Amino acid sequence: MVVIEALVIGSCRIGRRYRLRVRDGIRHQGTHERRRARHSTRIADTAAKNDHRGPSRRDDPDAAFIPSARSQGVSHSSGCRNAGRSCQNTAAQSPYARYRWELPSQLSVCCCCPLAFFASVGTAIAYVAAGAAVTFIGVSVLAPLAAKPLADVIGWPLPYLFGVSGTLAKENTKRKPRRTASTASALMVGVALVVFFSVFGSSTKASISETVFDLFPSDLSFQSTNQTDPEVPAAVSPAFAAELKTYDELSVVSAIQFGQAEIDGNGQLVGAFDPDTVDEVFSVKANGDAVAAVAAPGTMIVATPYLEDNGWSIGDSVPVRFARTGAVELTVVGTFEADDFTNIYLATDTYLANFTYTGDGVVFANAADGVTVAEAQEAIEPTVASFGSVKSQTKSQVVDEAETQIDQALALFTGLLLFAVIIAVLGITNTLTLSIFERTREIGLLRAVGMTRRQVRRMIRWEAVIVATFGALLGVGIGIVLGWAVVRALADEGLGAFSIPVGQVILALVLAAISGVVAAIWPARKASKMNILDAITTE
Repeated sequence: MVVIEALVIGSCRIGRRYRLRVRDGIRHQGTHERRRARHSTRIADTAAKNDHRGPSRRDDPDAAFIPSARSQGVSHSSGCRNAGRSCQNTAAQSPYARYRWELPSQLSVCCCCPLAFFASVGTAIAYVAAGAAVTFIGVSVLAPLAAKPLADVIGWPLPYLFGVSGTLAKENTKRKPRRTASTASALMVGVALVVFFSVFGSSTKASISETVFDLFPSDLSFQSTNQTDPEVPAAVSPAFAAELKTYDELSVVSAIQFGQAEIDGNGQLVGAFDPDTVDEVFSVKANGDAVAAVAAPGTMIVATPYLEDNGWSIGDSVPVRFARTGAVELTVVGTFEADDFTNIYLATDTYLANFTYTGDGVVFANAADGVTVAEAQEAIEPTVASFGSVKSQTKSQVVDEAETQIDQALALFTGLLLFAVIIAVLGITNTLTLSIFERTREIGLLRAVGMTRRQVRRMIRWEAVIVATFGALLGVGIGIVLGWAVVRALADEGLGAFSIPVGQVILALVLAAISGVVAAIWPARKASKMNILDAITTE
């Protein structure tokens, strides 16, 4: 076909010299002949222009063989696509089309493997990061498949509430699921990150609260505010605990001491407690009668994982080097579950025999029977104030202080992520504007048959709300899954509780819907102010 076309156009050069004679001759023929003459004249004029410009590849019949050869390589599906036919024909004829959705779906499923099975290894965060990247890619590619059903769910009340405007808004978002999904993707990423940090922060606060209330049975705790070494808690004056023991409002006063020792050439933080009173103020989580056994001189108890890592067993003597007394053989007499303080505990007497005692790391106290915690704290306030650098806190105050610090960090991250959400809103605005430009004739016809400007604005506005809510729903799902994965990966670091801030998640969805309304302000205004006649005549 291409060869024939080249032959016809090339032969028009020959007919150029006869153009005037042919045109004059056919003027005396009938109407049908005149139409044929005008067509021939247009072809001859084209040939004349080509002759004026000089030789062309189209003038040479041989030049048609390369285009004709290329045209044979064009698939029927591509021709159907260019002719405006359904893309489903392409998918049906392509041997690889069936993998179009299978590959991203397999990628998104495979990302769950590192999240579920590698969360307990040392490189858990690296696996989670890789899984998060694959999750974003997989969901973005598969989002068009979910666009129609989710648009139906999100927009199901609109036809009942807003009639034709609501129906058209829902159907317009379903008309091009790829555009809906791509527009919502930017908002999906922003919302996913916001929800992830919210879930992570909520889980962190829940873990801290669980740890504090489980690990510290005491009513009050006291620590120094002069913290300089992140590994070793700053010491509270030895006289402070002695002073607290003089108050009748307190039933038990007990302290934990800390110091650095050396085991097998490696530095190790060592803790010490009074075996007689520790169970009333601090949960050692000892196995068996380990707390009572460590009261014997020259003994220690070891965290179970640390014991296994070093290949020790109960009854072994381990050389421990202290700065004051040098190498000392300590016998392992029991084990305890790992905590956030140390892997080795001694009795206070053993500690005093090997360390230079400068003070207590943490002092605990319980209110006496019949005395509330607030009353006990108020009674000892003069002593606390006299030592200056000592901070008195209840368990609730410890949790509140930690939560305040976490909230401040989350507020910073959320503020930065809001810029991503703003960019996503601008993307929705841009897409709606282009959509309105493409649907100019359609909107003009709707106005011509009776749709008011208010109904047009409402239609565009709810389109934006559906798109924004669709992206927010995907983002919420991804954010919760990633939050769970990170909490699972950091379980060995003390982050054991998983918590979903339901209120914040709902707020994110509501704000996403509101952002859709904001994004639709300019496109809806533009669509409602179209001139009906100009819009109808638009090609």
